[in-house]
This record gives sequence, C-alpha cells and structure tokens, in this order.
Amino acid sequence: MNPPVTPSELRSAAAELRPQLVRATAFSILAGLLVLAPTGYMFAVYDRVLNSRSPTTLAMLTLLVLGAYVVMEVLEWARGELLREAALSSIAGSRTGCSRRSSRRTAGTCPAARLSR
Repeated sequence: MNPPVTPSELRSAAAELRPQLVRATAFSILAGLLVLAPTGYMFAVYDRVLNSRSPTTLAMLTLLVLGAYVVMEVLEWARGELLREAALSSIAGSRTGCSRRSSRRTAGTCPAARLSR
C-alpha cells in the first residue's frame, strides 16, 4: 500500500490560480494575433490600394489597423491587471497568514497590503 500523496505547495498554488492563468493566456494569444495586423495592412495596401488608387480603401484599412492596435493595448492592459491581481491573491494566500480581510487592518505587516496600495 502506498501512502496517499499530498499535492505540493506549487501544485496547489497553480490550481488556485488556474482560471486567471487561462484567461491571461487567452489574452496573450489574441494580442499576439493582433500583432500581425500591420503585415495584413501592408499586403492590402500593396494589393488593393495601389492598384485601385482608392483613398477610401486606404482610410478604412488605416482605421482598421489603428482599431486593432487599440484592442491589442486594451488586451495587454487587462492581462497585466489580471496577473497583478493573481499575484496579490497568491501572496495574500501564502503562508504569511494574511488574508484580504486582515490585510486591510494590518497594512504594515502584510506584504500583499503593501503591494496593493
């Protein structure tokens, strides 16, 4: 008979943070795909705009790429905030004895309270 194996501290921390990490991964993949927007822009400009000499097409393509840049930056910001919150909850839940509730009362002794200010 083998004794029951308890999960390591790292595995249990990763299991608690799994939803945030999955969301951050999805944001990273989407932002990575949006990095290809300028390449598609250049292909479209050289394929369609130069042949047709249409300023309307050029303006629309430019607005589309600028919109992709804005969406990419919003995704990067959201990913950073999500990972920051995951790190703070990980610190608060570690063996320091701090929790979100106690960190408000004892801001000087809890590392998570100092980071979230």
